[in-house]
Amino acid sequence: MRVGLARVTVNLVKLHVSQLNGCAPCLRLHPREAAAGGWESGCVSAEAGAALALAEDVTHL
Repeated sequence: MRVGLARVTVNLVKLHVSQLNGCAPCLRLHPREAAAGGWESGCVSAEAGAALALAEDVTHL
């Protein structure tokens, strides 16, 4: 479910939550999804930054 976010933002959130949780299989999958979706390392929009901050706040290890 996308809930109105850009696909690249959703993929970045998945990647970040995987990092927070230390999920090795997900850490192999989500970088490929993010790159395929057009994300370039170092380029994070304001929308993506807010989504990443929210994901970090609600992720419980």
